[in-house]
Amino acid sequence: MITRDTVKFMDRLNNKYSVSDFDFLNKLLHMNVDFDILQGILTGNLFAYKKNKFNSVYLEDKYYILSTLSKRKLKRSLEDADPSKPIIQDLYIDGLTYRITHLSVEDQKTDKSLLTDYSDHRQTEGGLFPFHSHTEIIAEKNVKIEIDYSKITLNNNLEFPFNIPSGYEKMY
Repeated sequence: MITRDTVKFMDRLNNKYSVSDFDFLNKLLHMNVDFDILQGILTGNLFAYKKNKFNSVYLEDKYYILSTLSKRKLKRSLEDADPSKPIIQDLYIDGLTYRITHLSVEDQKTDKSLLTDYSDHRQTEGGLFPFHSHTEIIAEKNVKIEIDYSKITLNNNLEFPFNIPSGYEKMY
């Protein structure tokens, strides 16, 4: 369960749990994320990683690509001698549905990246929603996350009981 300031995580396979702020999640994923970034990744919605601004739009096949990298910066970033390698965020937006189908965030300084593919977009009361996502985080340790949603409910305050069974060990 994730709120603006708390991440509650239960690993039922290994009988472990964690209740912490986003530091735990950042260490687990080897990236800096906050609530807005995580929500954007999980729902396939727009977010700006590290307050990046989208500077350019390209049309490639049936996709609009929003990018934080302008053509001038692209040439510089490809040069090995550039000490200020940028964080590049690209969003591939389907030209028919206007939904994000692919997300790429690359930090060239630290050689880390996050890649997410969204599929199985279905109509919900809030519009089209991706019921399947595949995320890969490439960092010191690689992480792969597959999510399949079965049901989407909007505008309901949900209360989740977060009872930790006896015998579960706290993760640090």
